[in-house]
Amino acid sequence: MVARVAAEYSFVTHVATLAGGGPTQLFDLLEAARAGHLYEDMPPDADKQVAKLLADVAEIQSDPNDSEKLFLGHPYRRWSTFWSSSALEELLKTQARIFIAQGTADRSVSVTGFDLLYAGLLAHRKPVTSRLIAGADHGFGFADQRDRDGWTEIFEDVRNWFFE
Repeated sequence: MVARVAAEYSFVTHVATLAGGGPTQLFDLLEAARAGHLYEDMPPDADKQVAKLLADVAEIQSDPNDSEKLFLGHPYRRWSTFWSSSALEELLKTQARIFIAQGTADRSVSVTGFDLLYAGLLAHRKPVTSRLIAGADHGFGFADQRDRDGWTEIFEDVRNWFFE
């Protein structure tokens, strides 16, 4: 959403996207299915997980505006709208300075998607600051460092970047 806001409103001077991915969210779901961990209630069989995802996508696309039916805890309407755009597409439309961050242990948004976003922004000469945080998950938590507050760390990085 922050990427869309930055694209739509020229008064936005800075935008930070944290664990937000680069391509459409459908890409991240496909990556998780191919890795065998999208559906926790299924065996980690990539072919079966991808097949289920494609069936679920077809179901969502058959009724994309439904706000009652859920997929992975979110309404079909949310998925159908998020799938139709990407952070990269939106950020290419802004003149704002850009900060992106991603954890290497994130199982919701792939590092490959983050790299695609970063490469796309660099290729288009966008003013981008990047942080790839070793061991951080989707919420910037650390499984092996329970006392470490990754959210505070990343928000401090964003604050410092903003005031540079």
